[in-house]
Amino acid sequence: RVFEVRDGYLDDVDPATGVPLPNRPMNLMGLGTSEPCERKVKAAAALTPAVPELDKASADYVAALIAFRAAWDELDAYYKKGEHKDDQGAKAKLLHPKVMAAVDAFASAHDTLQAVVKQRNRLRHQAALAETEKRDGRNLEVILGTLMLEASSLLDLVDARKPDAAQVAAQLAAYGKLVDEADAYAAAHADEAAKWGSLTNVRNYSKAFLAASKVIDRKLAEPTPATPSEHEEAVKQYNFLVDNYNRH
Repeated sequence: RVFEVRDGYLDDVDPATGVPLPNRPMNLMGLGTSEPCERKVKAAAALTPAVPELDKASADYVAALIAFRAAWDELDAYYKKGEHKDDQGAKAKLLHPKVMAAVDAFASAHDTLQAVVKQRNRLRHQAALAETEKRDGRNLEVILGTLMLEASSLLDLVDARKPDAAQVAAQLAAYGKLVDEADAYAAAHADEAAKWGSLTNVRNYSKAFLAASKVIDRKLAEPTPATPSEHEEAVKQYNFLVDNYNRH
């Protein structure tokens, strides 16, 4: 929601100065309550044993969220009271950099917390898959579980605000190998594959997500970046993949 209200606000003002654009009503989007989020994150951080990296990231996230809310509420009150018409937007120039600094700080804290949580989840899933492989061999469950982990990592890279070409290329290669391995294993183990009711869709969407990600990868080498619709296509195919994997 923070990013939604920021984007809506920037559509109505000069992004450099914060001065309202002509003929804009300046009805800022509501941020909504963040109290449940703040309360639950703080409660999680209070659990023992402590996890220093995660606890710090979550505390920084809550602090940045509270700071953004304070800056946003001040800006919102300014427009709700019509003060921008009284001073011809003079105070807008003072409030704008405060809001932008607050949202940038929140974005940084958000990315850090997300990265910590995803890495811990990834390690947990990798450990579970390794245990399964040790017990049962590299079966379809292990291959597809690993494929889903690498698909998640690929989505993070291709859908980043500034995708890193080298990282995207490396992850595409790792994920692509698993797509091929899943196909080959399923073809060679028909009985096991038959137990997965959605396997055909999983295999199809794994390829569709790979193709959509390659579109973004190719655009990284071109002057014109991937379009929002091309990014949306990658996200859509990934979500289809996840949905069908979860149905098995």
